[in-house]
Amino acid sequence: MPALARRARFVLCLLGAALAAGAAPLSAQQVADPDDAVAIAEWRARLDDGHVALEGARHRTEAAHDAYADWRQRKYPRGVRKEQLVREVAEAETALAETQAAWQRLQEEARRAGVPPGVLRNYE
Repeated sequence: MPALARRARFVLCLLGAALAAGAAPLSAQQVADPDDAVAIAEWRARLDDGHVALEGARHRTEAAHDAYADWRQRKYPRGVRKEQLVREVAEAETALAETQAAWQRLQEEARRAGVPPGVLRNYE
């Protein structure tokens, strides 16, 4: 589970960096022509990165809930390990909520930029 948590945090950091670094140029660039392959490819890359981050956050939350349910059933561990499990569940849920909000903002930004609906449909 720690490896999954590290991977999820890494993906979230990448998503945050991609959104922060890439938001200005791509939001300013409107996809006026549906045949503008370069702009559409850039949006697909951003949407792919966002989707990977969202799936990573979902898997992290699922793994945290599974570990917590496992603990509840066996009543093991206690003390510090229990606190770690509870904290991981809370952090995973918070990260999932943040990632979902970032994903919705990215989709809305893509819609406003004029990305063709056929491209966006793949990510719904």
